[in-house]
Amino acid sequence: MDETPVCKKLNEEFLDKEIYENNNLIIYEFNTDYWRNDESFEKILDKYNISTIPTIVKINSDKSYTSFEATLDNDFKNEDFQLKFKTFLYN
Repeated sequence: MDETPVCKKLNEEFLDKEIYENNNLIIYEFNTDYWRNDESFEKILDKYNISTIPTIVKINSDKSYTSFEATLDNDFKNEDFQLKFKTFLYN
């Protein structure tokens, strides 16, 4: 879990706090290292348009989905980033 630098950074600087403060926020991890050799791996990446990690996929009650990609260039403590990401998570 959290084996890439950007995943670690996102968790340490933003997600850990967000999950702690919001008990209703449920996040499941798709560990790409673990699933890489599975025959369905590419289908899952294609289905959710995952081209980089981490990508957060929000699946809505109607089974539609939206994605949010993070990069090492993001300043996860920056208010602008946090506002965009919270808007993604909660709207």
